[in-house]
Amino acid sequence: MQNKKLDPSQMSEHTSLRLQAQLADPEISDDQNPAFMFSTTATDLLLAITVGLVDPARLAREQLANRGLDQNGMSVGFDRAREIWEVK
Repeated sequence: MQNKKLDPSQMSEHTSLRLQAQLADPEISDDQNPAFMFSTTATDLLLAITVGLVDPARLAREQLANRGLDQNGMSVGFDRAREIWEVK
């Protein structure tokens, strides 16, 4: 399973700065806090992630494509989003 990262240059500077500020905010909500991202994930899935059987970055790309969003979180339609995220 290949862990393909988004080229940071593909994300707008505005989006990058917004995400950095959000993650640095000590008052970040639990649903936005990456420290709690896997809190309700089944143990077997966590174990599968740790050994590379499940690629959470790939799943995130698929979810963004399924939502029809581009690298800035903007709606671009499902077909274009699948192209951007390189998913079927």
